[in-house]
Amino acid sequence: MEHLLGLVGPIINKKEGPGRMTITPKKQLAIAIWYLGTPDSYRSVSNTFGIGRATALRAVRRVCHALHILAPQLVSWPRGDAAQEVITGFQQKSGFPGILGAIDGCHVAIIAPKGEGAAYINRKGHHSIQFQGICNHKCVFTHIYAGHAGSVHDQRVFNISEVSDFLRGGEEFFPGDAHLIADAAYAIDPHMMVPYKDNGHMTERQRFFNRSLSQARMVIERAFGLLKGRWRSLLNCLPMTCITKIPEYIIACAVLHNVCEVMKDNFEGEIPLGEGYLIMHDDPAVLPDAARRRHGNAKRERIAWALMP
Repeated sequence: MEHLLGLVGPIINKKEGPGRMTITPKKQLAIAIWYLGTPDSYRSVSNTFGIGRATALRAVRRVCHALHILAPQLVSWPRGDAAQEVITGFQQKSGFPGILGAIDGCHVAIIAPKGEGAAYINRKGHHSIQFQGICNHKCVFTHIYAGHAGSVHDQRVFNISEVSDFLRGGEEFFPGDAHLIADAAYAIDPHMMVPYKDNGHMTERQRFFNRSLSQARMVIERAFGLLKGRWRSLLNCLPMTCITKIPEYIIACAVLHNVCEVMKDNFEGEIPLGEGYLIMHDDPAVLPDAARRRHGNAKRERIAWALMP
């Protein structure tokens, strides 16, 4: 709490306005953490902290905005020694070489937006906002991207995000020919390893590769489970109607997750996959250009041979 206060305090230390009493940055932060971490309504939070509902709303929005501003400092792409630590960490845990991060998308359920609700209905029939995350071997997010409607496919979200440009950045973003790992919703690339498609004729080598990749990829599912376990306002249906504020809110929760993980705040309330959020794997991936697809397939073959015991 004191660490967080040192980060956001200078940003949120503002007066409420003419004629209004100032609530301290510490109380604003406490209100925000309580609201983000529980299913309580603003009315309940205002009663708990002895403030007005509007004051509670402003405190939460102010803290979320401050965390959004701090996101580039607290959610950073691994470079140099940090990148090598991630690659080594993944290999020690799973035996899979060259992993710079695990990527996946999850859905945060929302109230149907007025006038455009159909665009936010995902494959499971719920209104939601997409959240794409990349994490390292310690469940710390190294890249976050939120805001697309639930009907948008994972690969499409990836193509729009800046990470798709990273794939073509070579050594700058993927030292030593490293790569991300993903599920079958994504397209193969020299810097994106995905499972072999099960066509009924998979070899033992391909099945072993898929098992190894799946084991390494569990870390991103665990990161999402920890995120929603800690910040339970994301768990069922986010009680927000202002659609433009939701991405900032989700990113604020991801930043808080990183602070907790880095500060070793032990937590046993991880939400198991499938119980609190939706992971979409169903649609065929949008393929990249043929040359990158060939190089990606060739690299996957080399790794598959190297993994075989």
